[in-house]
Amino acid sequence: MGPSYLAVFTRAISLTKDVGTNLAVAIEARHTARALREAASARRSGAREGRRRSVDRRAREQRERRLFSLAGVVDSLPVTAVYTSQGLVAHEELRRRATLLEQLGETVQPSDGVTLPATLHGTPIVVLLTLIRACDRVERCELEL
Repeated sequence: MGPSYLAVFTRAISLTKDVGTNLAVAIEARHTARALREAASARRSGAREGRRRSVDRRAREQRERRLFSLAGVVDSLPVTAVYTSQGLVAHEELRRRATLLEQLGETVQPSDGVTLPATLHGTPIVVLLTLIRACDRVERCELEL
């Protein structure tokens, strides 16, 4: 004789409990998978944004290519100057001293036999020589080729 009605009913209830448990686990797994997909998408977006910023920074650096930088001392103050393709950025005291050289009619000699007036508005090499002359002591001078 086959299983009793009670045994079949008991087995059906047991399976229903298993299905309920499995359903809860499946729903939880679905939520976890969704959260993981969203996190991965956000991470990819962040990585894309980081690459875009890096490309933008490199493009900006190319536009603002540094031609020279100078570090020195003027009246016991450390001073710096950077000349980029966008122009000169110099410490106020260094700029003041170089402007004074301009106003006094000082000259610089970028090559043998050539004498040019000191200026902050000429070619980069003349500007560099003017800034060097304006310093009491030059500590660093870097030229970009």
